[in-house]
Amino acid sequence: MSRVTARRTQIYLTEEQYQYLREKAGDYGSVAGAIRSLIEEKMSAPRDYQKDPFYQWATTPATSGISDLGSNHDKYIYDEEKR
Repeated sequence: MSRVTARRTQIYLTEEQYQYLREKAGDYGSVAGAIRSLIEEKMSAPRDYQKDPFYQWATTPATSGISDLGSNHDKYIYDEEKR
């Protein structure tokens, strides 16, 4: 059985945030459990890649000037002939 290493932390919450977690604690067993579960939900949520600046840049057409780049990209990237 593998053991998960946990780190202890301390945070400051507004009264409104604290009350929200207290309400959620009933669903998760404790305030700490609510925090962990809410973080896990956020971490596992699908990412909206269309808002990612790299995605937007990568979808912008670019011209390399190399006419056979699409079919011979391995040659140009890895300096190898297609296998």
